[in-house]
Amino acid sequence: MEPLTGLQALSTALTIYEKASKVIREWIGKMPDTPTKEAATKDLKQAEEAMEIAKVQVAESLGYLLCRKHFPPGIMLKVREGVFSCQKCGDTVGQNN
Repeated sequence: MEPLTGLQALSTALTIYEKASKVIREWIGKMPDTPTKEAATKDLKQAEEAMEIAKVQVAESLGYLLCRKHFPPGIMLKVREGVFSCQKCGDTVGQNN
């Protein structure tokens, strides 16, 4: 498999997961307060945390900088030449020009 094709497949999978997660979250929100709802909420939270960690691992393997001020780490995106900002907390690193 070509690297670009693999990245496209991963991107598609992440998009599908995020949409499914939103639907499941809405469905859980409509459930009556029962042990089943509590278990479903806990399971969804664990799945979302695992997906966030997976995203960060992929980003790191692709060479992105990671913000280490929180867990899971945030992905640092380029703001301008030599300056990067965390998507989650807004922390910046690099030249302050």
